Amino acid sequence: MLVHPECPPEVVALADGTGSTSWILNEVESAPPGGEFIIGTETGVVERLRVTAPEQRCFLLRQGFICPNMKKTIIDDVRRALEQDAPVIELDADLMNAARASLARMIAV
Repeated sequence: MLVHPECPPEVVALADGTGSTSWILNEVESAPPGGEFIIGTETGVVERLRVTAPEQRCFLLRQGFICPNMKKTIIDDVRRALEQDAPVIELDADLMNAARASLARMIAV
């Protein structure tokens, strides 16, 4: 069972692995063919895995779950933000420092 860290703590505690969407995709796509996975995240991730890893069997932990946060940003929003340098988002310094390592890893990839 692979889940997002945003899942309830009791679900994360029972999972075989916890990570980002890209981590879940990589785990399934790089596993030996014929694997079976329970995926604790949004429906769209399993739909993508059916295309990118058809040799794996993937099951949703919660059927029909659509994450509203994963649907908030669309490519037009990104384009507009880059063109207009807006919106400005101000964050607490401690939060920014805690997020810096994750952002550095994402940029490195």
